[in-house]
Amino acid sequence: AFQALEWAAGRDEDDAFYAKFALAQLYSSDALPFVDHAKAYALYAEIADRYRSVDPYVDFRSPYVARAFVAIALYKAAGLPEIGLKADTGAAVEDLDYASQYFDDMDAQLELVKLWLKDSDDPSKTRQARDLLVKLAREKGHPGAQATLAEMFFDGDQKLGRRPAVALGFATLAAEGAYADDQLWIDSVYHRIYCETAPSARAKAKGLADHLRKDVRIVEAIREARRRTAIGKITEQSSESWGNALTWTCANGEKVEWPKRAGDRAPQLEALTASTLPGGADGVTALPREDEMGAGLKVFRPAGESAE
Repeated sequence: AFQALEWAAGRDEDDAFYAKFALAQLYSSDALPFVDHAKAYALYAEIADRYRSVDPYVDFRSPYVARAFVAIALYKAAGLPEIGLKADTGAAVEDLDYASQYFDDMDAQLELVKLWLKDSDDPSKTRQARDLLVKLAREKGHPGAQATLAEMFFDGDQKLGRRPAVALGFATLAAEGAYADDQLWIDSVYHRIYCETAPSARAKAKGLADHLRKDVRIVEAIREARRRTAIGKITEQSSESWGNALTWTCANGEKVEWPKRAGDRAPQLEALTASTLPGGADGVTALPREDEMGAGLKVFRPAGESAE
């Protein structure tokens, strides 16, 4: 099957596009026996260069082209000695910025955030990174962004502060929505935060996660994020995707309570009325006030509800 894929990818016609992309994914996986990062980089670069101007709204190839830009950006950021490619953060940012703006790719935006956060000498970039990260996590429901934001809240970001309950709330959403390729690192984030969070804060985190699941303004965004983050992933997700993760325990022997993995299951909309939103009759826990959550994290309110 691999040889057939190599043959298909070797053709120059446009119908070889998906074969080239799939082969690049296989070559770039360290877990597979035919890993070859030099070949992966060449294929991703070919896709990004040849199809960089496809229509992002109507061309079905556009999400894959965006993924190719993200892949070559990560290679440029880390360097690739096999082909003499030196680490170049500036070049990586250019590729990520293009994929982020032209294709509106959320993975590209998250990788931009990570690079900007490393540039501590530029306060404006750090501030821009926080704002974009909050937008990805809150408004777009991106699991990777939710996990990254959770780590910042838990570790005590300089501006956001340390908020264990908010951290666990976002880590819960990230664990629920993570797809196969991201599950290991996101599960690890959830595991660490859960085990190091006090029971009282866990209860608050559950209320925060419940609220975000029921907020009609982000439920569609979460569905879209889960769909888009699955595009370009060659690893299929099975119903037993968590496997041994379900048996993870804390250092004190406590069993980790895992949220239900969402996978392809769409967020539920039933019984979504004004009474189920914060302050409603059913007593759903409202989000913390903005001053409790940290700078830049705005509180969503039901339509028509005043700030007071």
